[in-house]
Amino acid sequence: MIRFQYAGVINRPVHEVFAYVSDFSTLPEYDRFVQSARKTSEGPIGVGTTWTHRRAQGRRSFDAPIRMEAFEPDRRFVMRSGSDGFDVTSTMSFEAAGEGGTRVEEVLEMRLSGFVRLLQPVISRQVPKQGAEVHRKLKEVLESRA
Repeated sequence: MIRFQYAGVINRPVHEVFAYVSDFSTLPEYDRFVQSARKTSEGPIGVGTTWTHRRAQGRRSFDAPIRMEAFEPDRRFVMRSGSDGFDVTSTMSFEAAGEGGTRVEEVLEMRLSGFVRLLQPVISRQVPKQGAEVHRKLKEVLESRA
């Protein structure tokens, strides 16, 4: 299993940060590896909400579903995604920090299977770099909305 942890502060209110991050249709705005994302279920975002996204990894692009597994508004959510040898679970937590800021924490766990397991050493090196880049861009995007 590959595990990535991140914690940082975004200088925007908790409600705004949570609403933006928990709507996975915004992924292409801050994750350069996501080419597109769209919600595939009806109703408000909560447990059971689904999306599909197209992700580029190296020379390969693939489609993967996303499903909201747990949802506590303005506090925490757990999402699950995966495709052909990848099973990804991300737990995101949010709490007020300072004057109007939000502390964001993510624990990402990735399980590999089949042929993809052979690539675990390479993927293990990529995940922390890509995760840190995604969080830097997320902070930049949200703070520029002020």
